[in-house]
Amino acid sequence: MSFSRAGIGRYSRIFLALSICATFALPAAAASISAPGLSQPGTISYDALGTPTIRAANQDDVAFLQGYAEAKARFFEMDFDRRAAAGNLAELVGVNALSNDVQSRTLGLGRAAWATWQALDDDTRGWLQSFSNGVNFWLQTNALPPEYGALMLTRAEPWTPVDSITVGKGLAFQLSFDLDIQNTIDFGAYSQAATAANVDVNALFFGDTHRFAPPDNHVTLPDFSPSGSNVVASTKSLVASFGGIKVDPTALALAQTYRDKIAGNPFIAPSLHPRLGRGGSNEFAVSGANTASGHPLIANDPHLRDGEPMPTRYWLVDPEIRVIVGRLESLGGVRRAEQEVGVDALRNAHARYAKERDALIPADWSGPRPHGGVGGTRNGVKCLHAHVAWWLSGGDDPVGRWVTEQVQLPLHDLVAS
Repeated sequence: MSFSRAGIGRYSRIFLALSICATFALPAAAASISAPGLSQPGTISYDALGTPTIRAANQDDVAFLQGYAEAKARFFEMDFDRRAAAGNLAELVGVNALSNDVQSRTLGLGRAAWATWQALDDDTRGWLQSFSNGVNFWLQTNALPPEYGALMLTRAEPWTPVDSITVGKGLAFQLSFDLDIQNTIDFGAYSQAATAANVDVNALFFGDTHRFAPPDNHVTLPDFSPSGSNVVASTKSLVASFGGIKVDPTALALAQTYRDKIAGNPFIAPSLHPRLGRGGSNEFAVSGANTASGHPLIANDPHLRDGEPMPTRYWLVDPEIRVIVGRLESLGGVRRAEQEVGVDALRNAHARYAKERDALIPADWSGPRPHGGVGGTRNGVKCLHAHVAWWLSGGDDPVGRWVTEQVQLPLHDLVAS
């Protein structure tokens, strides 16, 4: 696209900001929608907070109407996100985004999305196409959002299934990718300073300025003995064991150059910083080869690495089971579970869960402790996934058992007590 963007001044920027805010001001309303691609007319209703409820004949129709509703609420943001992840944002906002586009294209999320699309099964491709059809039906029957007028653009590219996959990969990248080159760059600088001052760079960097905790002998898995020595090592002796660490000057220069190039990229730059300002949690994974269900599980220590308490012990990670349980939740499963399991049974389950978790906290721990039961709550049901995860791990969870009575989970030969 080659549209002029000259003259976008203060008032246009104010208009752009106001229009973004206005996008969220959805009225409480209901609408019946008929469109090519829908097997039957469907409805989208909005509550007083603007939250949509979609009713349709089948899964593909739901996806169509979801695309329609999402485009109505925030198509400009959708357009921005797909382009930021794929590396063609400059086509939307102008040449100032070109340098960021180069870095995004280097990541190759758009290419990866296309490869994923080619490998998907027909069912998944079907509802992704239906979602795209819904977005494009809204584009065909409505004026573009006002942001495009502020950018002096008169049309938008149709939405495609690959766009949806690209946005998903962009979200996954932002949530899971840590670009840990900053410590390498810092260590290179400290090495130069330490050499000039004739001090031990390992002791300076790892022991003082970037101190880390040595391994300890607190084991949170009952009856588990770690391999190797179980002796607590001191930080000093551990640092001394590193020996002379040298960073290759070429590698250091490449790291510095790349960091400088992406420092202003809003899509990639956050990966330079530790997520939430803290290190990783004390999570551990259990392979499906070692579980009764044949599905993988994730569990964690009752505390994060920085000592912050973590009430949840078990996490449901199998994608197929997560989707099935999520569908049950979307159909009112949380409220039904509370009603059918009962207040007393829930309260007792939370107490059992808390007792099991708190028994793993070392006796000499003096810091804050996790609270609540399953999902961190003492009453009711907060999340069906957390209950199912505990039940799959052998916990006496009436909600997890209730879920398996409502839906068929692919549990193979699972036998739970």
